Amino acid sequence: MNDPDARLRRLTLEFLRTLPQCEPETLASVTRALHDDNPSVRREAAETLGHFQRMESVPDLLEALEDDAWEVRWAAVEALGYIGKSDIVLFLVQRLNDAHGYVCRAAIEALGRIGNTTVAEYVIHELKNGKPYVRRAAKEALKHIGDAQIVPFLLQSLKYESDPTVLKDTENALNQISDIDAAPYFFEALREESERVRQIAAQALGRIGGIDAIAALMDLRHDPSLDVRIAVAAALGELGDTQACPVLLEFLNDKNPKLRRIAVKGLGRIGTPEAVPALIEFIQDENVVIRQAAIESLGRIGSSAAVPALMMILQDTSFRERWAAAYALGRIADPQATSILIESLQTEEDENVRRACAEALGQIRDAQAVVSLIHALSDQFWFVRWTAAHALGQIKDSRAVLPLISLFNDSHEKVRWAAVEALGQIGDSRAASSLIQALTDTDWDVCQAAARALGQVCRVETIPALFQAMAQRNEFVRRVAANALRRIEDEQALPYLIHAIKSEQEFIRNVAAEQIVHLRNVTVIRPLIKLLGDRNPNARRCAAEMIGELTHIVQDQKTLKRAAHFLWWRLTDIDDVAKAAFHALKQVANRLSVIKVTR
Repeated sequence: MNDPDARLRRLTLEFLRTLPQCEPETLASVTRALHDDNPSVRREAAETLGHFQRMESVPDLLEALEDDAWEVRWAAVEALGYIGKSDIVLFLVQRLNDAHGYVCRAAIEALGRIGNTTVAEYVIHELKNGKPYVRRAAKEALKHIGDAQIVPFLLQSLKYESDPTVLKDTENALNQISDIDAAPYFFEALREESERVRQIAAQALGRIGGIDAIAALMDLRHDPSLDVRIAVAAALGELGDTQACPVLLEFLNDKNPKLRRIAVKGLGRIGTPEAVPALIEFIQDENVVIRQAAIESLGRIGSSAAVPALMMILQDTSFRERWAAAYALGRIADPQATSILIESLQTEEDENVRRACAEALGQIRDAQAVVSLIHALSDQFWFVRWTAAHALGQIKDSRAVLPLISLFNDSHEKVRWAAVEALGQIGDSRAASSLIQALTDTDWDVCQAAARALGQVCRVETIPALFQAMAQRNEFVRRVAANALRRIEDEQALPYLIHAIKSEQEFIRNVAAEQIVHLRNVTVIRPLIKLLGDRNPNARRCAAEMIGELTHIVQDQKTLKRAAHFLWWRLTDIDDVAKAAFHALKQVANRLSVIKVTR
């Protein structure tokens, strides 16, 4: 810091800003640098003090506000804003009149970071400043303050602001306000002469919501400004209250296509069946955008009354409307549309419409669609194959198992993923071996899906395949197979589990032992007693441990005495086996004493 080269002093200060904290001696050196002869060094010192945000730096930074160099004043203002002490507000306010515009803007931004009602008063005053970049900074600061009281000032600024950038910033600031405390200001703004103010107010009330907001917006349905009526329609649709339906239905008769389209969308969001007849008429509108919006809204409402009309649209010349109709029929999920959707899936030329038909058939879940969906698994477009696989998983028909397994070699990972997911949903144990192979897929999402699916399809007959998977080197595959095995809570699994105790791999032995204990079946005691004589010492140790774990469920004294006899002989075995036998023998003895007492 005392080097005669100003560049080195400046670089030292830059380096200090990379440190998480500052020692008192270092802070003192940085503070002294505020009085350096070089203005660049003084600026770096101010920025460094702002970085550490230490309250003891405030007096020195306040002094730096009077520096002759504007860049030092700018850095001091920035630093004070980051420290954020409320009693420095008046000092920052003084910088609003600084000779340099960058300092003024920095002061406004700093006031915004401090953020309280007192600050808002000063920042709002700057909305009328003649410099556009200062006004932009003021509006940005007001967004950080977030006080509902700033709303009237922002609304007023819409009237006199001429700079397009500042005007856009003002609108953006107002469009982010959804505080219910601001509602009274927006209610009042609905009566303003300015169309733009009324429009912004209507949009805000759509975000804020409430009964009063709905009533106030409905009163504006005859506003002379088209932009205001459009804002009203959008707000009422966003609020989603059935009270707004009469007004939106009225807007359907407006000459302006944009207003009609927004009203159509709003009725779809509200979802009231009373709008269905009117919306059915609009699927024949001369405007293609309105027709598509009407189709989508009928799908949102989900009324079966719209199905015949939507089925007719599937034969329309516009592929966009056919796509929208198929999507809407899927949302309604009425089985009467199954036949037409199957036909469209088979004959449709546009791949996006075929995908929408496949998706709709999956949502309807009609088994009639299985054959057509299986055929769609060979579609040339991957997203059609992907959707068809997903749909087959939703229908859960076992006829799809083998065709879905054939997709495991598909070139696209999303198709393989969908096939794996679908097999998990169907839950057919025939898929187990293929799902185990899918655990080593090159795509991680496919591997995870295979892991989930294994837990859904595994039955007793899949246990050998699971043990084979547990013997692989891949840690992920081994653990997934083990988790799948743990989900099989069937007593018929016991012979497989007993056999697995003899495995040379500790992981397999431990999982098998854990599952045997979990099943809590008394019939397993006899095979475990026999296992005490196995040549594999690990198998003998596991058998002794499990006998000890399961002794408390055995009621037959003869079985317990037989277990004690064989455990006694194991006391002379190798250390691990002898120790396990000793603990198990104590459990057997305790259990025998309990049975004698109770009898």
